[in-house]
Amino acid sequence: MMRRLLVILLCALAQPLSAAEMGGVQFDSVVKGGDAAGEMQLNGVALHRLYGFQVYAIGLYLSERSRTAEAAIDSDGPKRIRLDVLREITAAQLSTALSEGIVENHTAAEVEKFKPRMVALDRVMQDIGKVGRGTRIALDWVPKVGTRIVVDGKARGEPIAGEDFYRALMRIWLGARPVSDNLKQGMLGKGL
Repeated sequence: MMRRLLVILLCALAQPLSAAEMGGVQFDSVVKGGDAAGEMQLNGVALHRLYGFQVYAIGLYLSERSRTAEAAIDSDGPKRIRLDVLREITAAQLSTALSEGIVENHTAAEVEKFKPRMVALDRVMQDIGKVGRGTRIALDWVPKVGTRIVVDGKARGEPIAGEDFYRALMRIWLGARPVSDNLKQGMLGKGL
């Protein structure tokens, strides 16, 4: 009986998560892997609230679903963190939040190593300017290419090299000091 239950549970985890809705935003169950071959499955979704306001809906896409932060961060293949903005913010605010999230989840030595790439990310964000309600931002990991920032379907700036940097971005939401535990749990598919 226990063995049969384990097989059923493992099969359920292997299935793609069905499409999900969060904060009025629809997340497809499967998406193409950016410039990389293959598809990514929706791992989980969450809603970021700040002072009672909905700020963004977020979805995590991976080549294979993961229920732990470590497995998601260390997973192979293309990855996507998709943010759908639900209230107007500036790109500077978003860039500052991303930088602070990296600093919160890494040692000073690691942050120093990431600094040039954090500057490159900031430059791309500053070029975006104002981020209005309904803007879709994807932070894509494209193997052998780098981190690509895509705004409303259009790639912005040059890819940022190094899978270690993409993993640093993932730790903003999945690290030891995530933006919030609710976001972390949602992105890991818990509660769906």
